[in-house]
Amino acid sequence: MPENNYIQPQTLQIIQEAYIKAANHSKNLLRRLENFYNNLIENEDQIDEIDEKSYDYFIHALKNCIEYRRISSDIQTLITYVNTTIIYIILWMNSTKSYSFDIKIYARQKSLESDLTKLLIKAVVNDQVYNIRDRFGIRGIIENDQKDDIYALFESIDNILSEKNRKIRKEFIDWYSNNQQINKLTKNTISNVLEIPFNSVFIKDFIQNPKSNGYQSFQFTLEIPMYSETLPGCQFEVQLRTKNMHDIATNGSAAHDRYKDEIPEEIKHIFLLEENIDSLSGIKEPLKFFPRVICGEIIQ
Repeated sequence: MPENNYIQPQTLQIIQEAYIKAANHSKNLLRRLENFYNNLIENEDQIDEIDEKSYDYFIHALKNCIEYRRISSDIQTLITYVNTTIIYIILWMNSTKSYSFDIKIYARQKSLESDLTKLLIKAVVNDQVYNIRDRFGIRGIIENDQKDDIYALFESIDNILSEKNRKIRKEFIDWYSNNQQINKLTKNTISNVLEIPFNSVFIKDFIQNPKSNGYQSFQFTLEIPMYSETLPGCQFEVQLRTKNMHDIATNGSAAHDRYKDEIPEEIKHIFLLEENIDSLSGIKEPLKFFPRVICGEIIQ
Protein backbone atom coordinates (compact mmCIF):
# COMPACT_ATOMS: atom_id res chain seq x y z
CA MET A 1 0.00 0.00 0.00
CA PRO A 2 1.43 3.43 -0.89
CA GLU A 3 2.83 5.27 2.14
CA ASN A 4 0.67 8.32 1.49
CA ASN A 5 -2.51 6.24 1.86
CA TYR A 6 -3.45 5.42 5.40
CA ILE A 7 -6.55 4.71 7.41
CA GLN A 8 -6.53 5.39 11.12
CA PRO A 9 -6.79 2.53 13.65
CA GLN A 10 -9.92 4.01 15.21
CA THR A 11 -11.67 3.94 11.82
CA LEU A 12 -10.68 0.32 11.28
CA GLN A 13 -11.98 -0.47 14.75
CA ILE A 14 -15.34 1.12 13.91
CA ILE A 15 -15.53 -0.96 10.71
CA GLN A 16 -14.56 -4.15 12.52
CA GLU A 17 -17.05 -3.62 15.35
CA ALA A 18 -19.80 -2.89 12.83
CA TYR A 19 -19.02 -6.17 11.06
CA ILE A 20 -18.89 -8.22 14.27
CA LYS A 21 -22.20 -6.70 15.38
CA ALA A 22 -23.75 -7.63 12.03
CA ALA A 23 -22.34 -11.18 12.21
CA ASN A 24 -23.71 -11.67 15.72
CA HIS A 25 -27.12 -10.47 14.57
CA SER A 26 -27.46 -12.99 11.73
CA LYS A 27 -25.65 -16.05 10.36
CA ASN A 28 -27.22 -15.50 6.97
CA LEU A 29 -24.51 -13.94 4.78
CA LEU A 30 -26.82 -11.59 2.90
CA ARG A 31 -28.49 -10.38 6.10
CA ARG A 32 -25.03 -9.99 7.62
CA LEU A 33 -23.93 -7.71 4.79
CA GLU A 34 -27.13 -5.68 4.87
CA ASN A 35 -26.81 -5.17 8.63
CA PHE A 36 -23.14 -4.32 8.20
CA TYR A 37 -24.02 -1.67 5.60
CA ASN A 38 -26.65 -0.15 7.91
CA ASN A 39 -24.20 -0.15 10.84
CA LEU A 40 -21.60 1.68 8.75
CA ILE A 41 -24.16 4.32 7.75
CA GLU A 42 -25.10 4.85 11.39
CA ASN A 43 -21.43 5.32 12.34
CA GLU A 44 -20.59 7.89 9.64
CA ASP A 45 -20.57 10.78 12.11
CA GLN A 46 -17.84 9.03 14.14
CA ILE A 47 -15.32 9.02 11.28
CA ASP A 48 -12.44 11.46 11.38
CA GLU A 49 -12.30 13.87 8.46
CA ILE A 50 -9.05 12.37 7.16
CA ASP A 51 -10.78 9.00 6.65
CA GLU A 52 -14.14 10.22 5.35
CA LYS A 53 -13.33 9.64 1.69
CA SER A 54 -12.03 6.08 2.20
CA TYR A 55 -14.97 5.26 4.45
CA ASP A 56 -17.42 6.58 1.87
CA TYR A 57 -15.70 4.61 -0.92
CA PHE A 58 -15.98 1.44 1.13
CA ILE A 59 -19.69 1.95 1.85
CA HIS A 60 -20.40 2.41 -1.87
CA ALA A 61 -18.31 -0.65 -2.74
CA LEU A 62 -20.15 -2.68 -0.10
CA LYS A 63 -23.48 -1.77 -1.67
CA ASN A 64 -22.29 -3.30 -4.95
CA CYS A 65 -21.09 -6.38 -3.07
CA ILE A 66 -24.54 -6.81 -1.49
CA GLU A 67 -26.23 -6.67 -4.91
CA TYR A 68 -23.96 -9.44 -6.20
CA ARG A 69 -24.56 -11.58 -3.10
CA ARG A 70 -28.30 -11.10 -3.51
CA ILE A 71 -28.18 -12.77 -6.92
CA SER A 72 -25.26 -15.11 -6.21
CA SER A 73 -27.42 -18.22 -6.63
CA ASP A 74 -28.48 -17.09 -10.11
CA ILE A 75 -24.87 -16.25 -11.01
CA GLN A 76 -23.67 -19.66 -9.78
CA THR A 77 -26.29 -21.35 -11.95
CA LEU A 78 -25.30 -19.26 -14.96
CA ILE A 79 -21.60 -20.03 -14.49
CA THR A 80 -22.37 -23.73 -14.23
CA TYR A 81 -24.16 -23.52 -17.59
CA VAL A 82 -21.34 -21.50 -19.16
CA ASN A 83 -18.83 -23.98 -17.79
CA THR A 84 -20.75 -26.82 -19.42
CA THR A 85 -20.80 -24.92 -22.71
CA ILE A 86 -17.04 -24.34 -22.60
CA ILE A 87 -16.50 -28.06 -22.00
CA TYR A 88 -18.44 -28.80 -25.18
CA ILE A 89 -16.52 -26.12 -27.08
CA ILE A 90 -13.39 -28.03 -26.07
CA LEU A 91 -14.91 -31.36 -27.19
CA TRP A 92 -15.85 -29.70 -30.49
CA MET A 93 -12.27 -28.47 -30.95
CA ASN A 94 -10.92 -31.93 -30.15
CA SER A 95 -13.24 -33.69 -32.57
CA THR A 96 -13.19 -31.21 -35.49
CA LYS A 97 -10.07 -29.04 -35.16
CA SER A 98 -7.37 -31.66 -34.52
CA TYR A 99 -6.78 -30.59 -30.93
CA SER A 100 -6.28 -33.01 -28.05
CA PHE A 101 -7.05 -30.92 -24.99
CA ASP A 102 -6.41 -32.54 -21.62
CA ILE A 103 -7.95 -29.92 -19.36
CA LYS A 104 -9.68 -29.57 -16.02
CA ILE A 105 -12.25 -26.79 -15.73
CA TYR A 106 -14.02 -25.67 -12.60
CA ALA A 107 -15.98 -22.71 -11.28
CA ARG A 108 -15.09 -20.77 -8.15
CA GLN A 109 -16.28 -17.91 -5.97
CA LYS A 110 -14.23 -15.51 -3.86
CA SER A 111 -14.74 -15.89 -0.11
CA LEU A 112 -16.70 -13.14 1.62
CA GLU A 113 -13.73 -12.34 3.85
CA SER A 114 -11.44 -11.94 0.82
CA ASP A 115 -14.10 -9.91 -1.00
CA LEU A 116 -14.50 -7.38 1.82
CA THR A 117 -10.76 -7.16 2.46
CA LYS A 118 -10.09 -6.34 -1.19
CA LEU A 119 -12.84 -3.72 -1.22
CA LEU A 120 -11.41 -2.06 1.89
CA ILE A 121 -7.89 -1.97 0.44
CA LYS A 122 -9.21 -0.40 -2.78
CA ALA A 123 -11.14 2.15 -0.73
CA VAL A 124 -8.08 3.08 1.34
CA VAL A 125 -5.96 3.71 -1.75
CA ASN A 126 -8.83 5.85 -3.09
CA ASP A 127 -9.43 3.49 -5.98
CA GLN A 128 -12.93 4.30 -7.21
CA VAL A 129 -13.24 1.07 -9.20
CA TYR A 130 -15.66 -0.68 -6.89
CA ASN A 131 -16.29 -3.72 -9.05
CA ILE A 132 -14.38 -6.92 -8.38
CA ARG A 133 -14.32 -8.84 -11.64
CA ASP A 134 -12.96 -12.06 -10.13
CA ARG A 135 -15.69 -12.32 -7.47
CA PHE A 136 -16.98 -15.25 -9.54
CA GLY A 137 -14.91 -17.12 -12.06
CA ILE A 138 -14.03 -20.13 -14.21
CA ARG A 139 -10.56 -21.63 -14.25
CA GLY A 140 -9.18 -23.97 -16.91
CA ILE A 141 -5.93 -25.86 -16.28
CA ILE A 142 -4.32 -27.49 -19.32
CA GLU A 143 -2.22 -30.51 -18.39
CA ASN A 144 0.39 -29.99 -21.09
CA ASP A 145 2.58 -26.91 -21.46
CA GLN A 146 1.27 -25.85 -24.86
CA LYS A 147 0.68 -22.13 -24.46
CA ASP A 148 -0.70 -21.88 -27.99
CA ASP A 149 -3.60 -24.10 -26.92
CA ILE A 150 -4.63 -21.44 -24.40
CA TYR A 151 -4.87 -18.77 -27.08
CA ALA A 152 -6.75 -21.12 -29.41
CA LEU A 153 -9.26 -21.93 -26.67
CA PHE A 154 -9.81 -18.27 -25.87
CA GLU A 155 -10.33 -17.48 -29.55
CA SER A 156 -12.97 -20.21 -29.83
CA ILE A 157 -14.77 -19.09 -26.67
CA ASP A 158 -14.66 -15.48 -27.85
CA ASN A 159 -15.87 -16.34 -31.35
CA ILE A 160 -18.75 -18.48 -30.07
CA LEU A 161 -19.97 -16.80 -26.88
CA SER A 162 -19.30 -13.21 -27.97
CA GLU A 163 -20.28 -13.86 -31.59
CA LYS A 164 -16.99 -12.51 -32.89
CA ASN A 165 -17.05 -15.01 -35.76
CA ARG A 166 -20.49 -16.12 -36.92
CA LYS A 167 -19.06 -18.83 -39.19
CA ILE A 168 -17.21 -20.49 -36.30
CA ARG A 169 -20.24 -20.07 -34.06
CA LYS A 170 -22.47 -21.77 -36.66
CA GLU A 171 -19.98 -24.63 -36.99
CA PHE A 172 -20.20 -25.24 -33.25
CA ILE A 173 -24.01 -24.98 -33.22
CA ASP A 174 -24.30 -27.46 -36.09
CA TRP A 175 -21.90 -29.84 -34.34
CA TYR A 176 -23.67 -30.05 -30.98
CA SER A 177 -27.17 -29.86 -32.51
CA ASN A 178 -26.52 -32.91 -34.71
CA ASN A 179 -24.42 -34.85 -32.20
CA GLN A 180 -26.48 -37.86 -31.11
CA GLN A 181 -24.21 -38.45 -28.11
CA ILE A 182 -25.25 -35.16 -26.47
CA ASN A 183 -28.55 -35.41 -24.62
CA LYS A 184 -31.44 -33.01 -25.10
CA LEU A 185 -31.04 -31.35 -21.69
CA THR A 186 -27.40 -30.48 -22.39
CA LYS A 187 -28.27 -29.17 -25.85
CA ASN A 188 -30.93 -26.93 -24.31
CA THR A 189 -28.40 -25.67 -21.74
CA ILE A 190 -25.89 -24.75 -24.47
CA SER A 191 -28.61 -23.09 -26.57
CA ASN A 192 -29.72 -20.98 -23.59
CA VAL A 193 -26.13 -19.85 -22.96
CA LEU A 194 -25.68 -18.89 -26.62
CA GLU A 195 -28.74 -16.67 -26.41
CA ILE A 196 -26.99 -14.46 -23.84
CA PRO A 197 -25.11 -11.53 -25.47
CA PHE A 198 -21.70 -11.94 -23.80
CA ASN A 199 -18.80 -9.56 -24.33
CA SER A 200 -15.16 -10.51 -23.68
CA VAL A 201 -13.57 -7.56 -21.88
CA PHE A 202 -10.59 -6.74 -19.61
CA ILE A 203 -8.33 -9.19 -21.43
CA LYS A 204 -5.03 -9.65 -19.57
CA ASP A 205 -2.19 -11.71 -20.99
CA PHE A 206 0.05 -12.58 -18.05
CA ILE A 207 1.65 -15.32 -20.16
CA GLN A 208 3.43 -12.92 -22.48
CA ASN A 209 3.74 -10.38 -19.66
CA PRO A 210 4.16 -12.29 -16.37
CA LYS A 211 3.78 -10.52 -13.04
CA SER A 212 6.95 -9.77 -11.08
CA ASN A 213 6.28 -12.75 -8.79
CA GLY A 214 6.21 -15.16 -11.75
CA TYR A 215 2.43 -15.41 -12.03
CA GLN A 216 1.26 -16.43 -15.50
CA SER A 217 -2.28 -16.84 -16.77
CA PHE A 218 -4.48 -15.68 -19.61
CA GLN A 219 -7.49 -13.88 -18.14
CA PHE A 220 -10.57 -12.23 -19.52
CA THR A 221 -13.94 -11.18 -18.21
CA LEU A 222 -17.23 -12.36 -19.66
CA GLU A 223 -19.64 -9.47 -19.28
CA ILE A 224 -23.39 -9.38 -19.90
CA PRO A 225 -24.56 -6.01 -21.29
CA MET A 226 -27.09 -3.98 -19.32
CA TYR A 227 -29.71 -4.44 -22.04
CA SER A 228 -29.76 -8.22 -21.56
CA GLU A 229 -32.81 -9.87 -20.00
CA THR A 230 -30.48 -12.34 -18.25
CA LEU A 231 -28.51 -10.93 -15.30
CA PRO A 232 -27.75 -7.53 -16.91
CA GLY A 233 -24.32 -6.20 -15.94
CA CYS A 234 -23.11 -9.52 -14.53
CA GLN A 235 -19.36 -10.17 -14.86
CA PHE A 236 -17.16 -13.13 -14.10
CA GLU A 237 -13.53 -13.85 -14.87
CA VAL A 238 -12.14 -16.74 -16.91
CA GLN A 239 -8.57 -17.85 -16.24
CA LEU A 240 -6.71 -20.20 -18.59
CA ARG A 241 -3.30 -21.57 -17.66
CA THR A 242 -1.06 -24.62 -18.00
CA LYS A 243 -0.47 -27.03 -15.13
CA ASN A 244 3.01 -25.59 -14.61
CA MET A 245 1.58 -22.06 -14.41
CA HIS A 246 -1.03 -23.30 -11.96
CA ASP A 247 1.61 -24.92 -9.75
CA ILE A 248 3.51 -21.62 -9.57
CA ALA A 249 0.26 -19.77 -8.79
CA THR A 250 -0.74 -22.16 -6.01
CA ASN A 251 2.51 -23.44 -4.50
CA GLY A 252 5.31 -21.37 -6.00
CA SER A 253 6.43 -17.77 -6.02
CA ALA A 254 2.97 -16.48 -7.00
CA ALA A 255 1.03 -18.47 -4.39
CA HIS A 256 -2.05 -16.75 -2.95
CA ASP A 257 -0.74 -17.21 0.59
CA ARG A 258 2.20 -15.01 -0.31
CA TYR A 259 -0.20 -12.41 -1.70
CA LYS A 260 -1.99 -12.45 1.65
CA ASP A 261 1.32 -11.65 3.32
CA GLU A 262 1.35 -8.39 1.34
CA ILE A 263 -1.98 -7.26 2.79
CA PRO A 264 -1.38 -4.55 5.42
CA GLU A 265 -1.53 -6.06 8.90
CA GLU A 266 -3.98 -3.43 10.09
CA ILE A 267 -6.49 -4.59 7.45
CA LYS A 268 -5.73 -8.31 7.13
CA HIS A 269 -7.89 -9.52 10.04
CA ILE A 270 -10.72 -6.97 10.04
CA PHE A 271 -13.26 -9.44 8.63
CA LEU A 272 -11.85 -12.63 10.14
CA LEU A 273 -14.32 -13.65 12.81
CA GLU A 274 -13.30 -15.57 15.91
CA GLU A 275 -16.23 -17.93 15.41
CA ASN A 276 -15.88 -21.25 13.67
CA ILE A 277 -16.12 -20.02 10.07
CA ASP A 278 -18.46 -22.76 8.92
CA SER A 279 -20.76 -20.14 7.38
CA LEU A 280 -17.97 -19.07 5.04
CA SER A 281 -16.47 -22.45 4.24
CA GLY A 282 -18.93 -23.24 1.49
CA ILE A 283 -18.08 -20.04 -0.31
CA LYS A 284 -14.35 -20.69 -0.11
CA GLU A 285 -14.69 -23.96 -1.99
CA PRO A 286 -15.10 -24.12 -5.79
CA LEU A 287 -18.74 -24.04 -6.81
CA LYS A 288 -18.47 -27.27 -8.76
CA PHE A 289 -15.81 -29.54 -10.18
CA PHE A 290 -16.22 -30.96 -13.65
CA PRO A 291 -14.76 -34.13 -15.16
CA ARG A 292 -11.58 -33.80 -17.17
CA VAL A 293 -11.81 -33.56 -20.94
CA ILE A 294 -9.27 -35.76 -22.70
CA CYS A 295 -8.98 -36.20 -26.47
CA GLY A 296 -12.64 -35.70 -27.22
CA GLU A 297 -14.06 -37.80 -24.39
CA ILE A 298 -15.37 -36.87 -20.96
CA ILE A 299 -13.50 -38.94 -18.38
CA GLN A 300 -15.51 -39.60 -15.21
